[in-house]
Amino acid sequence: MVLLNTPMVVKGKPLLLIDEYVFKLNKNTTTTKYWIYTLNECSAKVHTDLNSQFIKIVDDHNHFPEKEQLEVREFREKVKQRAIHETTPIPRIYDEECAKAMLSNATIAALPSEREMSSGINNARRAITPTIPTAQLFEIPDLYSKTLSKNSFLVVDKMITRRQRILLFSSSEQLKMLFGAETILMDGTCSRWFPIKRGGPQGSSLTPSVFITYHSDMSDAFPMAMSFLFADDVAATMAGQMGIKYTDQCIDLEKRLASFFDNLEYYSVLSVQPINYKKTHAMWSARAVSYPNPMPILKCGEHIISWTNQFKYLGYWISTKLGWSSLINYTLLKIRQRMTLVNICKYAGVSSNEATNRPFACVFYMSEKSIPLSSVGRFYF
Repeated sequence: MVLLNTPMVVKGKPLLLIDEYVFKLNKNTTTTKYWIYTLNECSAKVHTDLNSQFIKIVDDHNHFPEKEQLEVREFREKVKQRAIHETTPIPRIYDEECAKAMLSNATIAALPSEREMSSGINNARRAITPTIPTAQLFEIPDLYSKTLSKNSFLVVDKMITRRQRILLFSSSEQLKMLFGAETILMDGTCSRWFPIKRGGPQGSSLTPSVFITYHSDMSDAFPMAMSFLFADDVAATMAGQMGIKYTDQCIDLEKRLASFFDNLEYYSVLSVQPINYKKTHAMWSARAVSYPNPMPILKCGEHIISWTNQFKYLGYWISTKLGWSSLINYTLLKIRQRMTLVNICKYAGVSSNEATNRPFACVFYMSEKSIPLSSVGRFYF
């Protein structure tokens, strides 16, 4: 009788090998371990002491030794131990162990495939994988920052803020494949290529800097108005003259507006900077008196500039009365929309992602006396 306490385990319990029969631990007491055969159809049992020394065997086996199953268990255990102690891909470990093992034809026929073994092997590897940290400050072992060929695998490790850290893992071959790919699949969505013949992509940190640098002389082209430039949002303000009648102020502002739009069109052509006239509006602000009736017709070249009662500039809603009511009402509306979305997600279990495109535009508003005329918006590259 050959008694061997093998290092193999099944569901966390050790195995015992006796004369090519494999037993698993059933229970133990203060003095004895009780082993049962791995197949439920066999009633054979073994008793050993706490050091796995044989005491007695209960009942006989009703079948011949299954040497092939023993070899399969040993093969599976070798693959499992390599997966735990190495970072080699599991399919590669499986192929290497198959090439090294001297298996009989019967064992090869009973040997499970890599796909059939992958679930248990992956669970064993994940059990020793470090958990995802909840803090931002932690060390990354070289095992996870280097490839198998000792090349750099941790491409980016950057602290954005006190509580945000960006980690990017990739090999040089993977980066070349990514940058050379025409289509990228991410989160179930395929990317698409589109040509940019002029300007830069919306949302890029480089585009606003290039825009400001390119149009740094824009304010010199509009001497009759105060112009403001924030990234690609442009504003121009114009105020009426003091000490004259309101009717004369309106006439003077209308003339100055015509000159302003002529200069704007000239600058647009000179700088090869088209304007989105559909998103270009004007707003008149006069808190002390009523508005002109009818409102003057504004044109920029052949395009008519429409009048509006309010517009959004740098996140703030500006109305003809220059008050806070529009901003407060808009904020309350957004709160109600968010609460509705939260309730939908809560009771119906659905979610929605809203994407809003804000085209380039230019908005103007005009006021009486010291209240300025403003032009705000975005130009196309």
